[in-house]
Amino acid sequence: MSKLAIFIKSSRHIIYLFSLLSLILSGCVTTSKYQALQTEYDSLNTLHISVNQEKNELQEVNRQLDAEVDELKSNSVELTSQYENQIQASQTMINDLTEEADTKTMQINLLKGALKVNLVEKIMFESGSANVTKEGKERLTRIAPVLKEAKDKEIHIVGHCDKLPPGAELSKKYRTNWELSTARAIAIMRVLHWGFNIDPRRMVAMGVAHYRPLDMEIEKKISEKNRAVEIFLAIPRNGVRHK
Repeated sequence: MSKLAIFIKSSRHIIYLFSLLSLILSGCVTTSKYQALQTEYDSLNTLHISVNQEKNELQEVNRQLDAEVDELKSNSVELTSQYENQIQASQTMINDLTEEADTKTMQINLLKGALKVNLVEKIMFESGSANVTKEGKERLTRIAPVLKEAKDKEIHIVGHCDKLPPGAELSKKYRTNWELSTARAIAIMRVLHWGFNIDPRRMVAMGVAHYRPLDMEIEKKISEKNRAVEIFLAIPRNGVRHK
């Protein structure tokens, strides 16, 4: 065999091996790319599933929030209606009471749904005592239904006195106007509880003597306007309400 033939045959083997090596290397690169793409696909697919899950959870939360909002709106409408009905009923009764009341002995006001009543001492109590008179109980009969109906409010009963200290006989039982004004407030509270079954947990009785005069213009004078019991509705302390 000639040298030329041997050289040609050897060259063919080299070309074949080079081609085979190229194919092998090409196959390795393709497999590596495939594996990388597969890994990226799996990662994206996992992320897609997670996002869809979060989306579904958020949609469920949104549905729940919508339901709560609808319920709150419904409750708001109902409460507003109840409040307006209560105000209207209270206003009607206040108007009726005002027509009957002697403004010199009983003053009735309704401000922002709050009832406020001032009852003059000489009508409400026996002379020189904290005993409620028959006429005083009759006055309480007129206002007690309004007080009882306002279950979302506290009833504050405040006893007032003028600057004159208790007389000789009265001072044997009530040493100062503190005791007298407090005793009269408590007496009103007893009537409202025992006579009209108003929850005592809703009521607060206190005496302020002559230190919080109802009529500031005549504070320095002795006036029956400052010898009175004040009854008013107030927002419950700490938001506590009693049915």
